[in-house]
Formats: sequence, structure tokens, C-alpha cells
Amino acid sequence: MPFDLDTAKPVVSGGFDLSSALPAGAKPHAPPVDIAEPEKPPEINATNILGAGLEPAMAMATGALAQPVSGLIGLGAMAVNPILEKFGLKTTPAGTLVRNVGSAMTYQPRTAGGRAALNTLSYPFQKLEQGADWAGQKMANVKGPYAPAANVMGAGVNTAIQAIPQLLLGRLGATNLPVRGELTAPPNVQMLANRGITMTPGQIMQGRSGVGPRMVSRMEQAAQSIPGPGDVIKGARSRAVRDFHTMYLNEALQIVGEQLPKGATGRAAVSKAYAILDEKWKTLLPKMKGDLELSPQGNLLPPPGGARTPKFIDEIEKVRQMGKNLPRQQQRDLNRIINDEILGKFNKAGLAPGETVKAIGEILKKEAANFKRGGPYERNLGDAISELNASMNRMLQRQNPQFATQLRELESAYGKYKNAEKAAEMTKDGVFSPSVLDRAIRIRSQNKGKFARGEQRDQALAEAGSSVLGDTLADSGTPYRIALMEALAGGGALAGHPMGAALLAGLPALYSRPALRGMQSMLMRPPNVGHAAARAAPIGALEQAQQGQ
Repeated sequence: MPFDLDTAKPVVSGGFDLSSALPAGAKPHAPPVDIAEPEKPPEINATNILGAGLEPAMAMATGALAQPVSGLIGLGAMAVNPILEKFGLKTTPAGTLVRNVGSAMTYQPRTAGGRAALNTLSYPFQKLEQGADWAGQKMANVKGPYAPAANVMGAGVNTAIQAIPQLLLGRLGATNLPVRGELTAPPNVQMLANRGITMTPGQIMQGRSGVGPRMVSRMEQAAQSIPGPGDVIKGARSRAVRDFHTMYLNEALQIVGEQLPKGATGRAAVSKAYAILDEKWKTLLPKMKGDLELSPQGNLLPPPGGARTPKFIDEIEKVRQMGKNLPRQQQRDLNRIINDEILGKFNKAGLAPGETVKAIGEILKKEAANFKRGGPYERNLGDAISELNASMNRMLQRQNPQFATQLRELESAYGKYKNAEKAAEMTKDGVFSPSVLDRAIRIRSQNKGKFARGEQRDQALAEAGSSVLGDTLADSGTPYRIALMEALAGGGALAGHPMGAALLAGLPALYSRPALRGMQSMLMRPPNVGHAAARAAPIGALEQAQQGQ
């Protein structure tokens, strides 16, 4: 049988074309199409009725949890895959991960009734998802220098549309879904937020437990060393520390109805706080007096059933008598302080102006703190001196009842300020972090046991701030920095990705104070809108980014 050498087909006038198994000269038929028969309505029986009532709810509940989890995993894959590929490692496409994880976590109805009911219920959501993808793609379909921003806007449109069902569910009362518990802030983060501290996502996550939050926090910390994006992140994290510094000084001043001028920070803020309190003292003290001998009851007999209020001089002598149990050297020190620093500052009539009494109090505080750093006997002497100071403060309030409230408030404000002053002393520019404040409180503490129990004033606040706003990694951070550098090197993988380019372009806006406040509100205790956005954002952002590829 002859062959045509150009086509390798037999040259025959009839028969079959061996290359296609069709009659010679015949045109190929279209491939057969499988036409799926429409699914028959489920039989009406107890199993299908029960499945139709229960299984759609099970599928939707598990799907509500699977959606944000799979979306976040997909976003993570988008960032990590380019890095893995540089090392020749095998990767799984982000979209595949989203589908696989979402499918594995979502309950699939087993009964025909359950499947039919779920198909009916999910039809509007499927159409909404298609509409969200279409709208997001239209918004992102911009070329040129505005493309990154347009892509971010497209992701936002996609997210907003896909949040609608979650928002409706929230308004219908479905507020106890797992996302609420996951997003409720721990006490240390809540303590800072209640005081007006604007934190970054990494700082908020640092206050949480679990592998995922810790990784987010460490990645953000490591990113500070990357030129460009690192400066933006570092600035936002430093701003939170400055917020803490200013907040603490303002808390001291607010006790006496004052606050720092707007924009005051660092040593200028510390100096201004001191000037405000000093002026308060200068205004109050001249109106007050101290008296060694008198008490509100004078020499009158005590009221029936009551005890006479002791005179200040009586309390001094009581402490002197207790000091006789101390070794000779400590007795001499105690008598020196009583005679020279207290009694010697009052006049012959046993009177002293308020300024003198305040100066005596400062000396007694300093002497007590010095002795409490010594051995057992020195610490006992320090306790005795503290009791002398407490007795003098009680006398001052008894002798000046009309100013007692002002005095207590000013003493409280000044004690808080002294913590800030000590912390500022330990820094280069006067801006103290929570960890520095914690060290200052420990240094100033006259009761080490109280500090060990966590009972010192503002100790809990300083420790909470340290756990959230801390600026060091638990380890060297090198793996995180290498990964991020690989992603950004030479405008590399992450920057070349549509979502990555949009993220880098929008980073300054993302880490601005208004944007961080919005994210903080949503991450900590989101309202229904926040619930919806928290669930839909990973999906909307991921799908939009994949469409832009």
C-alpha cells in the first residue's frame, strides 16, 4: 500500500485513514460530551429530612471557621513561596492551599437531603462571591504607576462585598463564633489600649500566646532592619513607646487636673511635668503649717469610747524608743535624724511652715531608701525612718484639714512623677520604655518583697507594657531577617508580586496612626463589622492578588 511521505497517510481511494481511524476523507467528529443527568430530588424519608435540617448548619459553621484560616494560610504561602523557590524547594500554590485547607476543614453533607438543602442555601453566596471577584478585578484593572494602589483598592472592594454575609450573620445574633474568642485582647494589650496607646499588629500579637501570633510579632520586629519598609515599621513601633512615655507623665499630672502641652516628649516633657507639679507645691505649701505639739483635740479629754489622737511629738518619741532595740550605730543614726532633720527644723514653739515640712519629708525619704539597701539592721532603721515620715504626713493633714485632699493628690502625683523621672534618667533622650520604667520602679522600691509580689505602684502597667511594646527578639532574629531580605532583595520576589508590590506601596499608610487605630480596634474586640472584615479580608485580598497575577 503506497504512502504519502508528507503526511505519512496511506494513499487509497477508500477504506480508513490509519492516523485517525476514520474513513478516508471524512472530517473528525467533535468529541463526545458527557451530559450529566440532573440530580434527582432526594427521597422524602427521616434520614434526608434530618440531614436537611442539621447538615447545612454544620457545613456553614465549619466553613465560617475554615474561611479565615485557609485565607491566612494562603496569604502566608504567597509570602513564603518565592523564598522557598529561591532555595529550590517545592512549593504549593497559594490558591491550592486555600482550597485544600478550606475543603478539609468544612463539613460535607452525607445525606442527599443535606446536600440539596446546602446547595439551595449556598447559591446566593456563590453568586455574591462571583460578583465580589468581578468587582474587585474591575477596580484593580488599572495600569501604570497607580496599579499597586488600584490593586489594594480592588482587594478592599472584594473584601467589603464578601463581608456582607458575615455582617448579616452578626446582626442576626451569631456573635459567638470562634473568631470572637480569638480576637478578644488579652489583659496586657487591653490595659495599654485603655490608656490610648496605639500599637502595631506585631505589638498586639506579641501580647498573645500561640505560635501564629508570635511569628507575626517576630517577623514585624525583624522587618525593622530592612531599609525602606523597616523604617516605616520602626517608626510606628517607636511611636507606641513614645505614646507610653507621654501617657505615663500625663497620668501623673491628671491627678491634679493638669496635662502636658500637645507634642511635648522626651526630656522636655519630663521637665514640663516637674515644673507643673513644682508650681502646685509652691502654691499649696505656704498655706500649710506643721506643729509638733498640737493635734485636732489639743489637750482635751478623748470623746467617750474614743482614743485621743497622738501628737506628732509623741509618735516621734515612740519611734525613738523602738530604736533602742537596734545596735548602737543604728541608734546613733536614728537619733541624729530625729534631732537634726526633724526637731531641729521646727522653731521653739514647735511650728514649721509647709515648705519646711515638705523639705523634711524629702530628706526622710532619701535616708530611708539608702538604709533599706543595707543589711538587716540598716533595713530596720530604714523602716523606722519611713514611719517617721508617715507620722509627719498624718500630722500635716490633721493640722491642715482644708487642704488634706489637695495634699494627698499632690503627693500621689509627685510619687508617680518620681518613677518617670528615674526612668528618664536611665535613657539617652528622656523617652523611657515600659521596661525602663519597670527597672526604675524596682530601684525606687523601698519594699523589695512588695516588688517581688508585683504589688508596687504601676508595676503591673510597666510589666504589661514590656510584654507588648518590647523591642527585642527572643532570639537573634536572623532567620526572620534573612527570609525577609530574600523576599525584598533587589526589588525581588515579594516586591514583584502584585500583592507584595501593593503592600510595599501602601505600607506608610498602613502603619499611619489612623490606620493602626482602626486595625487595633478590629484585632482587639471587633464589632460585627470587624468580625465580618476579619473573616473576609484574607479571602478578598488573596483572591484579588491571584487575579492580578
